[in-house]
Amino acid sequence: MEGLVKKTLERESGLRLGRDFKLAHCPERVMPGRLLHNITGYDRVIGGFDKESLRRATAIYSRLTKGRLYTTDLTTAEIVKTAENAYRDVQIAFANEVALISEKLGADAFEVRRLVNTCPFRDMHVPGAGVGGHCLPKDPCC
Repeated sequence: MEGLVKKTLERESGLRLGRDFKLAHCPERVMPGRLLHNITGYDRVIGGFDKESLRRATAIYSRLTKGRLYTTDLTTAEIVKTAENAYRDVQIAFANEVALISEKLGADAFEVRRLVNTCPFRDMHVPGAGVGGHCLPKDPCC
């Protein structure tokens, strides 16, 4: 946000961030097929350039969602989204590795998953055709 968006907006508009306009970033938290439910129900992280940016963005998002709004700075909000994507990537990759091991050893990967998930605080993903999702390719870390 600060490295690309802020610089581009200032350069193209001739305006100055903080003085002439405000800037906030609220990373998406949506799953395919559940867009409206996720937008209106999930907690959200809002990163703002300054307190006034956060105040204005929070006023907007408080009308859109019933979820809790967590405020922070722009960079932290961006890192949160990247970390969420990486966490999901690792979960999917883990499920796929367990499936490969299960296949090699002659076990049913889906039965392994079902039994792993009987342990509290476990939610092993369903193994499938690789890592993906709509946000992984469009939200790079750099």
